[in-house]
Amino acid sequence: MTDKAAERIFQENESVVNFLKTSRLFGHFPEEFLLQLAPLCELEDYPQGARILSEGQINKKVFFLIMGVVNIYGKGELLATLYRTGDIFGEMSVISSKPVSAEVVAETPVEVFSVRAQDIGKYTDIDAEVVQHILYRIFALILTEKLELTNQKAMQFETTNRQLEEAQTALQKINEELEAKVEQRTADLTKRKLELKQQNLELLASHRKLEDLISTKEQLLKQLETIHETHLRQLDETLGTLHDHDDMKVQTSVRQAERIVHHIQELLKPIKSLHFSEQAIHSKRVLLAENNKKQQIIAKMALGGTGVKLDIVDELEQGRERLAQQQYDIICTNEELIELTPIARELQPDIRSVFITSESAPAYLPKLRQYSFLSNIVTRSEEDRSFTLKNILTTVSKLVSGDFFGLEKYISWGVEVQELAIENSQTRHQSVEEMADYFRKLGVRRPMLEKCEMVAEELLMNAIYDAPVDAKGKSLYNHLPRTTTVVLKSQEQGRFRYASDGLLLAISVEDPFGVFDRKTILNYLESCYSGEKGQHHNDAGTSSDRKAGAGRGLFQIMETADLVVFNVKVNVRTEVIALFNIDPDVPKVSQATSFHYFYA
Repeated sequence: MTDKAAERIFQENESVVNFLKTSRLFGHFPEEFLLQLAPLCELEDYPQGARILSEGQINKKVFFLIMGVVNIYGKGELLATLYRTGDIFGEMSVISSKPVSAEVVAETPVEVFSVRAQDIGKYTDIDAEVVQHILYRIFALILTEKLELTNQKAMQFETTNRQLEEAQTALQKINEELEAKVEQRTADLTKRKLELKQQNLELLASHRKLEDLISTKEQLLKQLETIHETHLRQLDETLGTLHDHDDMKVQTSVRQAERIVHHIQELLKPIKSLHFSEQAIHSKRVLLAENNKKQQIIAKMALGGTGVKLDIVDELEQGRERLAQQQYDIICTNEELIELTPIARELQPDIRSVFITSESAPAYLPKLRQYSFLSNIVTRSEEDRSFTLKNILTTVSKLVSGDFFGLEKYISWGVEVQELAIENSQTRHQSVEEMADYFRKLGVRRPMLEKCEMVAEELLMNAIYDAPVDAKGKSLYNHLPRTTTVVLKSQEQGRFRYASDGLLLAISVEDPFGVFDRKTILNYLESCYSGEKGQHHNDAGTSSDRKAGAGRGLFQIMETADLVVFNVKVNVRTEVIALFNIDPDVPKVSQATSFHYFYA
């Protein structure tokens, strides 16, 4: 043996002895024994994945882990993982002299030393009994450790088993409760199905009844229209031929009969208008450009059952595609999709456009100025859904029928409307008082009456002083102080009307001039919101040459009423309608100036 080989063996033996000294199994043995044991130990290295021991193999070695991780498998199942320096494996097959009962695999690169137990007595100076005693002590310690580990696992198993039994009991209880709930839910669903079936039958019956009523209503409206247009007109003409009868009693009877006929004709006008609107709106196509889902639903509810064919888009490009594919009668756009309106006018020149907004006046006025072709403007309420529903239906009906005028369109059908002629400036106070007295008898409270009186006074002042113009469009009385008496000629006189349906108070003033145009309204509003108090001046001598008071009056009207509607037929007729919610808890239609504008 060379010196280098001897040196290497010495170093290996020294490292083994040092390892044995720190081992929990050999650390308390005499160093003399460890020095004699070291040459019997063999250092071994195993790569990752190597089988150190195989199941069924005859094993005579005890292995001591120096470094790495070892997994022990039994019948394919992982039984244990050894990773501590000094951990031992292979000892059971040595003790029992039976084949290995498990498989030992290197999980990582592993370094061990092994020793043949039967060789210890052969190569040491210690007698066999001492060696046997030492081995028994080692094996006893190993078995004790494994027994303690087994006991711990048994206790854990018992604890886990008890927890599993408790969990099983809880799950069984939950399952029973679920089964009971399922049975109850099934019974409830069965009951609900029967109820829904009954409700469906009732709805079907109601639907059929409603169809019959609608059919009857249509027939009735047609008959009433025939009575109004044919029979009453013929009767009126016949009575007219009797005016020159020689008998005074006959003349008196004729005049009385004429008054009755005229009264009946007035009563039938709203019915005629309603029938005309319903016929006009049927099968019309409306495109709604609206990206608010809530407002889309409201529009569907408003136009459902009217015969209107409603399409809804929520994006600009989507709207452009629809307009290129389909002809529409009306397009309604909100503030966010207002850019679709000029596109619609370019693709379909005859389309009627409506701008619908929930914004306050300072926000939407610049848009109205920018899109000067918007002749129909509707503000809506985010809170008062029923009022918005009514306004959508009214707006579409007015546009498709071409019949803009009449406060009846904004209140419940059949309500009696009071009417007074606007003859001169002196009787306006009496007219306002008659209106207040009428509303007072209906139970309207004083604060609401004061609002109505103020609005009525302003509207009448406008109809008397501001609206009248000559054939060239020059104002007739606007230059006069408001204390100057003005007596209107018969062709200059307008109408003052008012009514209530229990939910709304409605006031309207109408003049036969039709000069209160969109531009004038916007100018007045912009000047008021800019702090100029309605001071607006256009070219002298035109119909828009108004005093500042007219602008302030308009502003007061629109800020006081819940909604103001302007219906203008150019150079023919102007109607301003002011609406008030009787219920004080109902929110104002918009955050600020709220109006509808329709221009023909």
